[in-house]
Amino acid sequence: MGGIGWIFSRQQKITENTEIVPTRVRITNQAENKFSVSWITTKETVGWVEYGTTSNEMKQIAMDDRDSGTVKNEYLTHHVTIAQLQPETEYFFRIISGKEKTIFENEGLPYTVTTGPIIATTPKAETFYGTVTAPAGEVVVGSLVYVTLPEAEMASTLVKDDGSYTITLSTIRASGGETYAEYDYSASVASLLIDNGKLQSEASVSLVNAMPVPLITLGENADFRGQGNEPSLAQENTATEAAVLVVDPYEDYEYEEYEEEEELELPPTLTPTPSPSSRAVTQTTATAAIVNPAVEGEVIFTNQPEFRGTGTKGLTLSIAVNSARSYSDTIVVENDGTWAWSPPGELAEGNHKITVSYISAGVSKTVQRNFVIATSAGAGGGLQPAFVASGAASIKPSPREVMPATASGVPTTGVITPTLLTVSLGFVMMALGVLLVVF
Repeated sequence: MGGIGWIFSRQQKITENTEIVPTRVRITNQAENKFSVSWITTKETVGWVEYGTTSNEMKQIAMDDRDSGTVKNEYLTHHVTIAQLQPETEYFFRIISGKEKTIFENEGLPYTVTTGPIIATTPKAETFYGTVTAPAGEVVVGSLVYVTLPEAEMASTLVKDDGSYTITLSTIRASGGETYAEYDYSASVASLLIDNGKLQSEASVSLVNAMPVPLITLGENADFRGQGNEPSLAQENTATEAAVLVVDPYEDYEYEEYEEEEELELPPTLTPTPSPSSRAVTQTTATAAIVNPAVEGEVIFTNQPEFRGTGTKGLTLSIAVNSARSYSDTIVVENDGTWAWSPPGELAEGNHKITVSYISAGVSKTVQRNFVIATSAGAGGGLQPAFVASGAASIKPSPREVMPATASGVPTTGVITPTLLTVSLGFVMMALGVLLVVF
């Protein structure tokens, strides 16, 4: 399979442990805010990426997509997504492999990637998905999956626990990353590579056969350029090596020569039959709904909301938020029939739309909802509640009758005795004063 993407490998310092040397290093899933790095090691080992915006300040860490928290697990295949990046910015990174934290770079220098620009509009969400099995004794979970459209950047993902894989086609960028890739869903052919570190499968897939791709057995190559999910050529039963960089940790690395594969002719007596498992998946009816935002045009008072919904258990959903800066992702409905997703970056104030796409009985379905981000006064087109309510209460008090308390008794009016005593006491005091003056 020619031209499947950029492949690098060069270690910064010589190590005697060649089993941890990264091989088949690929940069994929390039967007305005993220990119992915994948590689293979011949021994299960830990691996992660250190990155930054300068070559001498790579202090940020991105772990394998399967790891969580601070726990680093050991794998043959490694897939790291570096997210929450700035658009049109150059990033430097290096691969750290093994428990001894050996550093690997590209010809002694850090790898470099420049994120793409923000693209205002996102095409209709369309997916490329299927299932892969493995011969007895081989592991398919965690296999690397690469999809390449004509004149486009490479996209990648990992095979899930159930052997399935899903890639969103609509957000793949054209070569150079300035625009989204253009393709004809009825005529374009994608190149597919699946690699578990020991076995690989290559296939050419018409996009009309990509929902789902017919079942693939790891180690076998196939051609699915027929119509109606029918393979046009019989699957080959011999495993072949993908055209990748040959790595010798003590010598200069060289590329293998690519050889054009002959077009195989299907014998007239051999009629291909559809994969039973893929036919069963095609007929599965599924549903999905958005419950947050709950209503059309709902105002949300946070820049990074959590979108929630319901759906058929295990259903793969492609989610896209269309605005000045678009975000997209692929998630799976939980076992309890719910899903939740938040954009990796903040949404600007104003109008936005979330689109959830999925496959039901072989047909692409879409649910959408418009919403408004309003985090400051006046945002959201005046939809926020007014700070002063109409018909506010007056502060002027209303007159009312008040009854005095009677617990300590009510004074009696019209009694003259206290008054006479007070007057008499006054005359006595005056008389005493006169006597004191005379004598």
